Amino acid sequence: MDRLEAEHDNLRAALGWAVDRSDGAMALRLGSALWAFWAPRGHQAEGRAWLERALDVGEMAPPAVRAKALARLGNLAVDLDDFRAARAHFEASLALRRQLGDQRGVADSLNNLGAAATAQGDRSLARVHHEEALALRRELRDERGVARSLCNLGELARDEGDFGRARDLYRRSLATWQALGDTDLVAYLQLYLGIVARLEGEFDAATRLVEQGLTLFQEVGDKVGTGMALAELGRVACRLGDHQRAARHFADALAVYQGLQSRWGMVEGLEGLATVIAGRKQSAGAAWVFGAAAAGREALGLPLLPPADAVAHECALAETRRTAGAAWAPAWETGRSTALNDAVAMVLREWAETSSLAREP
Repeated sequence: MDRLEAEHDNLRAALGWAVDRSDGAMALRLGSALWAFWAPRGHQAEGRAWLERALDVGEMAPPAVRAKALARLGNLAVDLDDFRAARAHFEASLALRRQLGDQRGVADSLNNLGAAATAQGDRSLARVHHEEALALRRELRDERGVARSLCNLGELARDEGDFGRARDLYRRSLATWQALGDTDLVAYLQLYLGIVARLEGEFDAATRLVEQGLTLFQEVGDKVGTGMALAELGRVACRLGDHQRAARHFADALAVYQGLQSRWGMVEGLEGLATVIAGRKQSAGAAWVFGAAAAGREALGLPLLPPADAVAHECALAETRRTAGAAWAPAWETGRSTALNDAVAMVLREWAETSSLAREP
């Protein structure tokens, strides 16, 4: 990843050369390969722009090449919270792969559609896609693909509160990635197992697992994973009543998400910090941050939180509304009227100035 970062300008030059010559096949192949670099390193918007240009000049490229590029473009759209576009790209990729009889590719596209459905909160549709993908991958003896499908089904089980099944699916997936030596995916599975531990009240285990994942994310330079792990450590600290540590983790996660321009990440980071502020009995400040996060979630069309997290969120929101009294409405509306990036910048500036959230926004 560091070598790719150092060569990024050269890679841009190669992509530009291919696009300018209308060599769509070359541009699509290079752009599809670079997705594995663009996504974890925070270059999603740039990667999306390159793949869109490549597809424009690559109408005559081999269908298999276009199918892969459409899938990668969909992956980048998911990262950028554009779920409608992501689904359209995944469906176009799936249609091409079905025409080609590319069963491995069909399974990958079904997996992508399942992930997009999960991101939009449609768990029933997600399960249909993931189970079909898993069946195909087992027929193909696709070890990596099976591990991915097990992980995705684990996420559905976790969000539905079936923590035992989620843990079993995650552990089976983790064993494969450990055997294959894939550090980044091992890190994600440790994070996911940590989330399950936190939801079951096993906070020491949760902290250990998530910190192990965070270390690996930082080693491989996965910024998305780093932000997710920091936010999860904030949730664990909240459950333990350690507001100072929780605030530090959420602020660090927010800074990562701000750098990535990950809007869903910024929304979740603000929600976490609002809970911290509410726990400190700073009701007006909490109402302001809750309002900014709610507006961001609605604008992005993000699904409601999973039931286990939604309960804690709603409790904090209700307590804030009760204790804020007459200050609730104006603070909430001010937060809602603040642009997401501006809200994040204000909260991070407050954190930088005070190293705490003692003052209200």
